[in-house]
Amino acid sequence: MDLFTVSMQGFADERFLQFCDRFTAELRRLHMGDHNLGIRLSRQTLTCTVFANESRPKKREASALYRTFGRVMAEFVLQDLKRDLITKCIRHKYRSFDPEELEKLESYCMDIIQEEAKAPGHQQKREAKRSDVAERFSSYVAEHDFLHLEGFIRFRMKDYCAELEAVMDYAADEWLVERQYQEFISILKYFVCSQEIKRPAVHIYHCQGSEFVVLDEQFRPIETCADDRLVVETVDREINLEDMIISTLITVSPKTVYIHTKEPDMQVIRTIRMIYEERAVLCT
Repeated sequence: MDLFTVSMQGFADERFLQFCDRFTAELRRLHMGDHNLGIRLSRQTLTCTVFANESRPKKREASALYRTFGRVMAEFVLQDLKRDLITKCIRHKYRSFDPEELEKLESYCMDIIQEEAKAPGHQQKREAKRSDVAERFSSYVAEHDFLHLEGFIRFRMKDYCAELEAVMDYAADEWLVERQYQEFISILKYFVCSQEIKRPAVHIYHCQGSEFVVLDEQFRPIETCADDRLVVETVDREINLEDMIISTLITVSPKTVYIHTKEPDMQVIRTIRMIYEERAVLCT
């Protein structure tokens, strides 16, 4: 007698088999097979069945089975299917992106999720989420004899789908900004390479925080669009600082840029090094 059937159509065959292996292993671990319970597989569908007779298992045994299924399926969806769900949504929502861009966006989403997993209290939230989702699955198969996994996730886990979509939207916005930034860097690199050299060298001294001094090859201050120390007092300090220093460098057009700093990973310094490449010499 069949108790319930789960369809995983729409997902890869290896995912289906992965879940089946986990579920059967858990049934064996809990000795549920001793109660004549088993599974039957066919074309991305898993059917939980009673082998020995036509009657349903006792209520306690059935409840244990439903809870086991819910627990295994919840962990599988929240952990193993996460990237698959993100991939499906991204490829539907951002169809204008080329395949390489889609892959980068997917990887960026996963990076964000991994960073979120390091946040304080994340483990407790994850456990609460898993318990909630496990209860949804176990309650459903206790009342229905057929579960279509993709449809269940779409219509009965809308809150989880919304969480993933929020991550995707954030990742897409950040990724587009990064792409525009890289395009901007490429344009500046081309402009700098085609520019006539006006000075043999420029020295950029990073004093502290957002304070920089720009000197010529004889270590004399170079006039800039602000004062000679380029102290930025705006809220958006990093971008303004970057604009001011790069504008100065493009104006004076040095052959070599010497960067004196103890913070080589600072954004403005990384930008200068990307634009000037081998013409930028880092002095730490």
